[in-house]
Amino acid sequence: MKNIIIIVSFFLVSLESKAERPFEIERSEVLEFFSKKLNKTYDIAIKLPRGYQKNISKRYPTIYLTDSGYAFPLVSSLTKQMVGGGKIDDLIIVGMSYSKEERWDISRTRDYTPTHSPEEKIGFSKEAKEASGGAKMYLEFINKELFHFIDKKYRTDSSKRIFAGHSFGGLWGAYVIKVQPNTFDYYILSDPSLWYDSETVLNLRSSLSKGMTANVLIVSSNPSEPLKRGGFPHNMVANAKKLERQLVDDLAKDSDVASEIYNGQIHETIFPVAVTQGLLRFIGN
Repeated sequence: MKNIIIIVSFFLVSLESKAERPFEIERSEVLEFFSKKLNKTYDIAIKLPRGYQKNISKRYPTIYLTDSGYAFPLVSSLTKQMVGGGKIDDLIIVGMSYSKEERWDISRTRDYTPTHSPEEKIGFSKEAKEASGGAKMYLEFINKELFHFIDKKYRTDSSKRIFAGHSFGGLWGAYVIKVQPNTFDYYILSDPSLWYDSETVLNLRSSLSKGMTANVLIVSSNPSEPLKRGGFPHNMVANAKKLERQLVDDLAKDSDVASEIYNGQIHETIFPVAVTQGLLRFIGN
C-alpha cells in the first residue's frame, strides 16, 4: 500500500511539473530590432505559415500589426482557423511592439499620432501627450528599415502587404493612406481614432495620394445603447464615413475602398471583426 501511495504521488508531481510551462504560439519567434531612425528598440513578433519550410519557392502575403501584445496572438488564432478552413490564403504575421526603452503609453502615443497635441483632452498620460506626433518618423522606420529586414529574412510577397491597426493604430494607418498610400497594398482600419487633434487626419488632403491605388476597409463599432451623458464626445461612425468619401474621391478608381458598421459591437470588441472581414475581402478564397 505504501508503495502504491509513493507511485501515485510521484505521478501527480510529474503531471504538475509538466503543466508548468509557458504557452507558445506555434511557428513563431520574437526578434529584437533596433531602429536607427528612431533610436529605439522594438520586439518584432513573427509567425510563419504551416508549410513555409517545405514550400521553399513560395512567397506569402504579410500582415503588419500595431499593438502586437494584443493583436499578434489574436490574429494568429483567427488566421489559423481561417486558413485551416480554406477561407483565406496562408500568410506571414508581423507584430510590432511598443518601444522597449519607455512606457507603453508614451511609445504608442508618439509612434501612432500624426501631430503634436499635448493639450488633447482624450488619450493617455500627460507624458504620453507630450511625446505625441511621431507618426512620420514611425512611417520612415517601417518603410526604410523594417520592410527591408522582413523581406530579406523571409519569403514575403511584396505585392501583398497588409496593414491592420485599431484605434490609435487605425489612426496611424489612415495617416499613411493620406501621405504615402503605396506603403501597404491593403489597409484594415478598426475604429480609427480620427477624432485626434481636431480630426487632423480628416483635414489632411494630401496631393500625394491623388490617383494612387490603395485598398481600404474601415470597420466601425456601433453600440446598441446610446452614449451616456458626459461620455465619449466624438462620432466614430460619422468620421469613418467621411474618411471613406475622401478616399473614394482621392485614390485611383481601381482602389477598393469601403466601410462597414457593426451594430452591438463596442470599441473594445471590434478589432477581431475588422481583421476577419478585411482578410476575407482582400485575400479570401
